[in-house]
Amino acid sequence: MSNDNNAVLARLWKLWAMVCKMIMDGKRDAKMVADYLQRIVDNTMRPPMAMVLRIVTVDRTRSPTQTLKATGCGRKYVVKGAFTAMPRGEGEVVGVIFFRLDTHRIDLSELAKAYALRGLKPADPYTLAAVNEADQSFSAIHKNTTYWQDSEGVTWMMSFGCIGPKRYVLVTQSASFNDGFLDEYEWFAGVQIDQR
Repeated sequence: MSNDNNAVLARLWKLWAMVCKMIMDGKRDAKMVADYLQRIVDNTMRPPMAMVLRIVTVDRTRSPTQTLKATGCGRKYVVKGAFTAMPRGEGEVVGVIFFRLDTHRIDLSELAKAYALRGLKPADPYTLAAVNEADQSFSAIHKNTTYWQDSEGVTWMMSFGCIGPKRYVLVTQSASFNDGFLDEYEWFAGVQIDQR
């Protein structure tokens, strides 16, 4: 091994020792550190067209409030009118495919093309909430989002993620994904387009 490699390995071991000490001293949560490390591995080791599949049972009889409460998210940021705009979707058992894009900025027509390229349409918000209810650690590793348009043509988005150890859900209007909601860790939720 070269001296450069030895120096990098020594630095990694030193950083790892510091992280372990912070966990042992109670200054960092072990699960949160593990989730962040998993995120680093996932984001650097996956091929560009990486996808994640989840199969969930969706309770479409709940109200939007009940649906978000069931996810266990401690923080809920919901814009006025969002619940009226939420479509219920279809299907009791749904396969959800999550994919990432290699951009920080995207408009809705480009996002629609990204879904179509994969043979998908955006997952409805009840389905996305069901994923985050079934696996409450999912949003710590995969910040996940879907969008829809209401009957007046207004675009809405729902996004689940984590700020530190706190999970959140955001439901808001979005003219495009250029307004600060899209980040490099965003995973978009889709379901297969019906091929009948």
